[in-house]
Amino acid sequence: MLRVTGLSQREAATYLNMSLRSIENFASGRAEPKPRIMEELRDLYDAQRDAADRALEALDETRPDELVLGRPADDHEAQTGGWPCVGAWDGTGAMIVAETSARTRIVPLGSEPTTALAAEQRMDGEEDLG
Repeated sequence: MLRVTGLSQREAATYLNMSLRSIENFASGRAEPKPRIMEELRDLYDAQRDAADRALEALDETRPDELVLGRPADDHEAQTGGWPCVGAWDGTGAMIVAETSARTRIVPLGSEPTTALAAEQRMDGEEDLG
């Protein structure tokens, strides 16, 4: 489930408030995650899927030749956008890239006018992706 959400083991440990060793044990199959852990990961995946679907619907309406995605530089910047960490943004970005036919560029968030506007809107609370 970590791979599907895009979380690294370190990010999952932080997000789930668990030790890295516990996450490593789950990832290696040495231990089974508690139902609460799987539920939290499913909730994150559902939020990612919803955000990707909204983005893809907007793309279908506007049909741009090029899609520019602004990737957060660090977890703080990801959290400003409503994600728990960069890996969660990466998982959502991957869903969008995989399902669009538009040429796609991933750039640092705020480095181009469109990504700067999107970041500003999220900081103003107009849009929450997570």
